[in-house]
Amino acid sequence: YTEAQVIPYPAVVVGKINRNRDIDLYEIEGKQGDWIQVEVESARYGAPVDSILSIIGKNGEIFAQDDDTGPKGDAQLR
Repeated sequence: YTEAQVIPYPAVVVGKINRNRDIDLYEIEGKQGDWIQVEVESARYGAPVDSILSIIGKNGEIFAQDDDTGPKGDAQLR
């Protein structure tokens, strides 16, 4: 992985897939009880992407993960 891009909360992020198995990392500052929604919008627009979303803590623990439960198989976390 590369260094995470720090983004403000709340925010909308537009990403781009540059190559096969591309990984984008974003860091947000949150506190317990904050609500977050993360979505990939690709398959619903016809792009052949198999996306996976993960929310990972500072120590590497996975808090949430999704693979294909959103519209047309896009990943989403709410």
